[in-house]
Amino acid sequence: MSIVSGEGGVVVKIRTNPDVFWNHIQHSKKYFPKAAKTLYSSITSDSKKCNVRYVTYGPRAENIKNSTEIITKNDGGEFAYTVTGDILTKFSLTEFKAVIRYPRGGWVSWTWTYKYSSNDEEDAISVDKEMSEIATETLAKVDYYVQSESANFAAAAKLQAQAS
Repeated sequence: MSIVSGEGGVVVKIRTNPDVFWNHIQHSKKYFPKAAKTLYSSITSDSKKCNVRYVTYGPRAENIKNSTEIITKNDGGEFAYTVTGDILTKFSLTEFKAVIRYPRGGWVSWTWTYKYSSNDEEDAISVDKEMSEIATETLAKVDYYVQSESANFAAAAKLQAQAS
């Protein structure tokens, strides 16, 4: 039995301002459960380790229910993390790392790498499928959420201006 490396990822077109969108990615603990309610029930931080957070997934994440993420980078260019929890046990992985990159030219990417036993190739195909669905839907819903938030802000400002 040997250990094999795999990788996957998605690229999604966004319509919102890249800086505003990126702010929502960097603060995904707050925004993912609001924007993608059926994918994320909650994301909470470890009170002692600020780079550790606990994710409880919603009903749309069929095979992954809980995970612990160790954030390894969160800056102007990348949001990177390592995952433990359901994703490793459900898909027989020995390691899972992911990176969301700042949008370039209106496109945002979410990529991942993982390691698995050569005996568990079907699990590798399954993790790619599930992660592709979660990542694509999350990025699209965050984009829509940012658009809605901007529209609501503009409408409120217009109403306030009319009331003055």
